[in-house]
Parts: sequence; structure tokens; C-alpha cells
Amino acid sequence: MRHSAVSGWHFLALSLSLGAVLLAGCAKNASPQPSGPSGPSAPMKSPSAPVQAADGKTIFASNCIRCHGANAQGGPGPSVKGKPVKEIVTTVTNGHGKMPSFKTRLTAAQIQSVADYVSTLK
Repeated sequence: MRHSAVSGWHFLALSLSLGAVLLAGCAKNASPQPSGPSGPSAPMKSPSAPVQAADGKTIFASNCIRCHGANAQGGPGPSVKGKPVKEIVTTVTNGHGKMPSFKTRLTAAQIQSVADYVSTLK
């Protein structure tokens, strides 16, 4: 009887440890996912997620590089280097010309984070 009780506790401890490791791994590798009709590259809004300084760079890499280039110097889309932060926020939020609006794809905090990141590029 004692042997099965020890095995039961070991099984429970192992199960809890494995669950904790899996949850930690999921949280670490979490990334924005497509949201409905916005398209396959549109990250899902997550207003509860804290916006960190590096988020602007990550969001820019996921959404902006293909048109504005790795350093915002331009590509198919115009250069956005040196633009005022407020102008970047307005353009990303509402769109302009061929650029679509990102207000349904990104939170206001994520858009601000991108604008802040672009303003650091030299």
C-alpha cells in the first residue's frame, strides 16, 4: 500500500511540474495571431498585454518592414524616418493613400509603441 501512495504522489508532482513547464513555454512563445477578416499578417488586439519598449520594434518588423524597409527608410512605401510621432500615430491608425488603417489590427498602445520606435531610428 505504501508503494502505491508514493507512486501517486510522484505522479501528481510530475504532472504539476510538466503542466507548469508547458504553460511557461506557451506564454514565452506567444505571439499575435491573425484576427478575422483583417488578413493573415494582422496581429490580434490584446489590450491587456503590457506594451514594452521592444514591442514597437517587434510590431514594426511584423507589419511595416515589407513596405517601409528595415530602418523605415522606405521601399514600396515611403520613408517614415524623421516624421513626427503624432503624424505616424495618425497615419498608422487611420491609413493614408495605399496604406491601410491598422486601428482594427493593433491597439492604440501598440501603435504608439511603433511610432516611438520609428522616432528612434537615425
